[in-house]
Amino acid sequence: MRYLRVVVLLFLLLAGACSPEFTANTQTTVKTAPQRATVSARDIKVLDGDTISYKGATVRLMGYDTPEKANAERFKGSQEPYASRAEIKLRDILTGAAKVEIAYLREGDKYGRKLAHVYADGVTIGVALIKAGLAYANVDHFGAQGFDEEAKQLRDAVASSPKPEFEEPFKWRARNTIKSSRDE
Repeated sequence: MRYLRVVVLLFLLLAGACSPEFTANTQTTVKTAPQRATVSARDIKVLDGDTISYKGATVRLMGYDTPEKANAERFKGSQEPYASRAEIKLRDILTGAAKVEIAYLREGDKYGRKLAHVYADGVTIGVALIKAGLAYANVDHFGAQGFDEEAKQLRDAVASSPKPEFEEPFKWRARNTIKSSRDE
């Protein structure tokens, strides 16, 4: 009888270990997407194509990466005119939307910025910029982080959109970032 209990217990443990929840990507925990909150576009200041300021906090928009603007302290050069086009597109989308929503990730990034998805009239902002050829998706690098539907939408946008005409921003940054003494 004791032997049968051990066998059943081992079977249950192995069955649980083979479940999709257990064998899924172990780098991220299974999460539900954070709730969206409706915000006023007037309270949002666009800093560049993938960064905003909202109520005094710097917010890095998740799931996509846009070209870098000129910043002599950080970079040798810029990715113009594409950086300005992405910034203008983001501003136009937000100011033209009847409804703007934001959903924050609980944790921020290593630069002290909040991380969030922003939606304009129900559309994930990153999807709009990718479809406009002004952004690359980076969701596969960072993972969905609880935003599974947004990750799918971003991947679908990449599959149905032309490749942007500029170098991927992370590659451009790797070649053009000015090293400072605090970076070493």
